Amino acid sequence: MRMKNLRLAALAMFGLVGAAPQSHAGLVLDLTGGGTPTACGSCGPDGTTFGWSFTVNSPIEVDGIGVWDFFGSSFPASTEAGLWTGAGALLESKTITSASTPVASSDPTGQWLFGSFAPITLTPGDYLIANVFFDRSPLAAFISSITAIPQITVTGGVVGTSGGGLTPPLSPYRPAIYGPTLETVAVPEASTWAMMLLGFAGLGFTGLQSARRRRTAAQ
Repeated sequence: MRMKNLRLAALAMFGLVGAAPQSHAGLVLDLTGGGTPTACGSCGPDGTTFGWSFTVNSPIEVDGIGVWDFFGSSFPASTEAGLWTGAGALLESKTITSASTPVASSDPTGQWLFGSFAPITLTPGDYLIANVFFDRSPLAAFISSITAIPQITVTGGVVGTSGGGLTPPLSPYRPAIYGPTLETVAVPEASTWAMMLLGFAGLGFTGLQSARRRRTAAQ
């Protein structure tokens, strides 16, 4: 009977947790409109890396990198996007295609296409994010307005080696090309944690009841 009660309590706990809402992952930076679809005119056949630099003010955990896609435009067969330390050490890179996971933007003219990776914690410090642009695609949202999470400060545009493909974007570039962005890891809502605590409390209460019954039966 004790094991049956424990199983029932466990099922109830997981049922409650499963029913509780989960928060969605958030965009580290998002476009908010006003950008002009612009192709690179001299990026070379291997492409040139453009992006932006930022400072992390308090730790964030990220698990995806995305590239901007204008609705109605021809996204390239593939483009590489990367995340580096401020000194140019590559932390993660992903190949993004038109079949990558779409993520909605505050800018109604387009969306983000994302590739996922194992979660990385970005501790306070400087970082670079960029993707490869070719002569005709993907299109950059030239001089778009942006919004960013409070844990970071955007510090400017950056560019890699001209025509070098995906290279550390160590040189400054103005205006910043907000081609790529990151996605933060989703965490359970407060209500989910509350449900889990209630579930564990239920397990403990069931165990106490079983122990009392055993002591009463032994007397």
